[in-house]
Amino acid sequence: MAKRLRKRTSKKARPSEAKELDDHCGKEHGKEQMAEFQPEMPKESSAQASEPSHEPQQEAEPQHDTTSQDTRIHESTDASKKRKRSRKRKRSNVPHPGPDPEGMEELSEPAKKAIAYTQQYLCDKEAWKFSKQRQNWLLRHMMWSPQLYELGQALSGASQAQVEESRRPLLPPTLPLPDAGSWIPEEHVSVVAAYLASIMGLAKQRMIESLQAAAQASAAALKVAPAAEDDQEVSKAQEAASRISSLVASWDELRKARATQLLDWIQALDQD
Repeated sequence: MAKRLRKRTSKKARPSEAKELDDHCGKEHGKEQMAEFQPEMPKESSAQASEPSHEPQQEAEPQHDTTSQDTRIHESTDASKKRKRSRKRKRSNVPHPGPDPEGMEELSEPAKKAIAYTQQYLCDKEAWKFSKQRQNWLLRHMMWSPQLYELGQALSGASQAQVEESRRPLLPPTLPLPDAGSWIPEEHVSVVAAYLASIMGLAKQRMIESLQAAAQASAAALKVAPAAEDDQEVSKAQEAASRISSLVASWDELRKARATQLLDWIQALDQD
């Protein structure tokens, strides 16, 4: 019998198979090397990383700048106060006509006409007409008030031996008293000042100078009573000096107040 021929298989791998084998071995070897150098992760940390966190995250509370808010509040408050002050200041500079002088029995007829003259100038300037006589009366009597008139009467009846001669022309009786009722009441000062502020030229300059002198006048200096042998006479002289000193001090105080009041009104109206 003829021998069966066996197929000879080459143990050498084909080039393609050898290449696939090499690639597979290289990948396996690479995995082994990576496993050697990769550190082992702790189980707890990996478990924590895998499990989602159920704790609610705290949101950061918005910070309010209280300092800036307080500053803005204070600034707005200060601004409103300034506006209120300016409005009050503007309202206070507005003169008022005052009551009708015809109903004031204590006033003289010239005083009533002069005050009504200033009221018409303030309230009805179209119908108002200039009067030199009324203006001169106002300039002569603008400093007089009922209180000053009463003090003038008291000074006229008192001895001025203790008053310096330089002050006597500024005091009654050297300074003549007006007629009874010839003064400017307190409620008509603003309307009279509104008219006086409108005067122009040299007349206004002289008026301002006289008001400033009255507002800056110092208290009257009194002489010391001369020594006398009789104690009773010394006592009388001291009483007279004390009385005249009190009267002069009140006189100066009231004149300063009226002069300052008129100056303030005139200056405020000149600025408007």
